[in-house]
Amino acid sequence: IREWLSGLGSVTVQAATFDTKISRPRLPGSAARGAARALRRAGCRLVARPETFYVEAKAGPLLDGEIDRAKEWGNRLASVVAGRTPGR
Repeated sequence: IREWLSGLGSVTVQAATFDTKISRPRLPGSAARGAARALRRAGCRLVARPETFYVEAKAGPLLDGEIDRAKEWGNRLASVVAGRTPGR
């Protein structure tokens, strides 16, 4: 992703970022925040704060409740991009 972001150039699109993390141990940092910074520098308008979804292990699966949380996040993004207030 870093290589793709560094070669992105200047763009004017809407964007959102997410990452996954192992639930334990809680490690600092966020790939989603780093990607969001790179997208902003490239000219993207971020439509949401970077989001993290938690997994049990490096290969997954998502923790209980994370799929529903991801679906809700996706629905909110779709509403924002479509110009609607989420929940309407």
